[in-house]
Amino acid sequence: MTVWCYSEPQSRSACTRAPSPATPARHHQMTMKKQTSTMPMPVPTLALLLLLLLLLLAVQIANAAQSPPLLTPTATATPPRIAIVGAGIGGGATAYYLATKHGLANTTVVFDSRDYIGGRLKHTIIDNQVIELGGDAYASPNIYMEELVKELNLPISLRRGSGGAAAAGRHSESLDENDNGVSTPIDNLVAKLKVRLIELQARAQKAGSGVQGVSGDNIGIWTGTGWIPLTLTLLDHLLSDTGTLESLAGFLIRLRENYVLRDDLTTPFKTVDAFLRFGDLEMYTNTTADTFFDGHGVAKATQQDLINPVLRVIYDQSLDESHAFGALVSLTSLIDAYSIATGNSKLVEALFAAAGSQVSLQSRVVSIAYHRDTKNWNLTYVSTASQDPEADQQHIIVDRVVIASPLEYTSILFINTSLSVTPRQFVHWYVTIIVAKSVNPAYFNEQPSFVVPEAVLTTQPKSGNATVFNVVQYIADADNGYHIYKIFSNDWVNSTLPELFVDIREYDVQVWPYTFPELVATTKFQPIELSPDLFYLNTMESIASAMEVSVIAGRNVAALVAKSVA
Repeated sequence: MTVWCYSEPQSRSACTRAPSPATPARHHQMTMKKQTSTMPMPVPTLALLLLLLLLLLAVQIANAAQSPPLLTPTATATPPRIAIVGAGIGGGATAYYLATKHGLANTTVVFDSRDYIGGRLKHTIIDNQVIELGGDAYASPNIYMEELVKELNLPISLRRGSGGAAAAGRHSESLDENDNGVSTPIDNLVAKLKVRLIELQARAQKAGSGVQGVSGDNIGIWTGTGWIPLTLTLLDHLLSDTGTLESLAGFLIRLRENYVLRDDLTTPFKTVDAFLRFGDLEMYTNTTADTFFDGHGVAKATQQDLINPVLRVIYDQSLDESHAFGALVSLTSLIDAYSIATGNSKLVEALFAAAGSQVSLQSRVVSIAYHRDTKNWNLTYVSTASQDPEADQQHIIVDRVVIASPLEYTSILFINTSLSVTPRQFVHWYVTIIVAKSVNPAYFNEQPSFVVPEAVLTTQPKSGNATVFNVVQYIADADNGYHIYKIFSNDWVNSTLPELFVDIREYDVQVWPYTFPELVATTKFQPIELSPDLFYLNTMESIASAMEVSVIAGRNVAALVAKSVA
């Protein structure tokens, strides 16, 4: 079992084995010495002293009336111990905001059965190139992600942008500001959308037909038997294109309203429904994407040939399966998408480090028992390397528990607390990284001189033209004239690789048993507060599984935890 102690050194029992439930929990507490002045001062008259005291009291009352209550524990209170189950970005965000927004640094103990920090954010390095194996990128509307990257001073790379795909290694410019100096990334994105649409339509007019009409903007869409002429499709459905743009612009505007209306850490939301009410976002989660686009005048051809392939890349679902929120989030990735230059998991490591968290890797949480008399929790965990899990179980007493991993895959036994959680279906994912000379044009029934688009998306599989992958994409250049490619699929593609690539040097496969839940249209969501003092992040994934959503969930639960201990 690997233990990362970012916090100040504690007793060995705090890091490895906590006291038994019958023994009071031990807490690490810092004390500060208050300096007092010894300078003599004249003794005022009784009347003057009373007047000064009254003035002081009046000032304190006025300040209390003008300032909102802070969700921080009192100075004399013993700092709480907070357990976080899951060392992914949601858990990291929870710990970070507890420390930076609520004065609860060095209070979080984190458990994860994996041997690395990051959860579903993971990367590898090939020929000095950082290649993401999990969550790939975040987009401009992700306000909190932008803030975290700046606060932690992390380098970023533009993965996709208005200049084309795969611009790895370039740093993004700072957010534009309006006349009042307020960052408006969503306004900027809407403007970029309009520019992109004009660019694509102009290309379509020049391209006419043929090979150049396939890729348009370094993106090709393959049906399994032939190409969809992307730019020509855009040109043929101008009104539909406008409907798509208006739908996405309206969605981004409502997202901005959501951020503005709930940007108050003193009033966190307690349900997913409450979150969606900010900005009226329910309209996107309670209807399927195809029904939504039908209602906004988007042609079926545009839906099936353009929007659906993008949705398949991001969430491996179709328009009649996913809610509209998921489809619209997918479309934002076409404009610009950023990642941490050193690997997205480095963000999570930085969050826990800044929070002073104690992170125990390769530690599987077995059970969580609530003690009603002491109003705290006994968390039982065991090393994943243990040869005798029953004998090697360890315990820790904590005041609050945050579950930062899908309950459907934790297998935790909850004792003395009743949970009412409807399980969700999840999508599994295969990420295949290939180092080869090139993609083989013959696979697409083309001549050797054909230039395969940098990103090849696919349509929904149909009888007779099934596609084995959702996307094959150029990522970066490797050494000695080789290139690095990535394939997303929901099954193994090993047998297809020799046909699809020329001169394969190596390849590797990352299998994710669960990647994101099925984004079904619904009005019912799992709870955020599972029981008093037991909180859950991953219900928010039913809206969208994205880094920003995880950060929103962590930021909110941090406020709920702080409020519960204040």
